[in-house]
Amino acid sequence: MEYFEVDTSRYSRVIRAVLEAHPKSEVLINGASAPEAIDDWCSNEKLKKYVNFSVTLEGRELWSYHDHPANLLVVLSEQRLLDRLASEGLLRFSPAEFKKPKSLWKGLKQYFA
Repeated sequence: MEYFEVDTSRYSRVIRAVLEAHPKSEVLINGASAPEAIDDWCSNEKLKKYVNFSVTLEGRELWSYHDHPANLLVVLSEQRLLDRLASEGLLRFSPAEFKKPKSLWKGLKQYFA
């Protein structure tokens, strides 16, 4: 599956917009369902503390990150929403580039670097 990488510092505004666009979606925080009250968990400060975060719809992960919201990945089918949020000045995005090491040795060196 292909993804977009998102560049923003307005994490909570972006996530709130995602949830408005997908009212039947589910939010998972560190593997558990998020509380119903969005104000209990959706602030920049709190989003930065979650290790695993995702917005899923019908079991399909649409928006997610690991370690920090600066690592936010979005599936290609969300481009229309990304375009709208970018036009509002909330984010920038580009196709995600996952670079695979050319050899096992280089991969190990990168891992331990």
